[in-house]
Amino acid sequence: KLCQNLELNAPNQSFKIDPDIASKLDDYKFNDAIDVIWQHISEIDRVINDQKPWGLPPDQATPLLLDLASQVQHLAHNLQPFMPDTAHKILSQFSGQIKSTLPLFPRL
Repeated sequence: KLCQNLELNAPNQSFKIDPDIASKLDDYKFNDAIDVIWQHISEIDRVINDQKPWGLPPDQATPLLLDLASQVQHLAHNLQPFMPDTAHKILSQFSGQIKSTLPLFPRL
């Protein structure tokens, strides 16, 4: 919702699959490729928890959130071979103006 409140537009970039992930996919090391994706997720999560963008003034939160949005877009692009529908939903949410939507994985 913070991105929505700041009326942020997602970066418009094209991505290629991360070379490390592509290499692992070429070698049929799917678990290793997923591990690399999880490392990226953990890094994004760490930055969010360390920087606490919800507590920053807009002039500091905006560049951080734009960088995080770009990283999430790249992450979604790398998820496409494994979770194409989910990756598409993430990419859709992080294109144009970023708005809050239903959770990808609702709590049970």
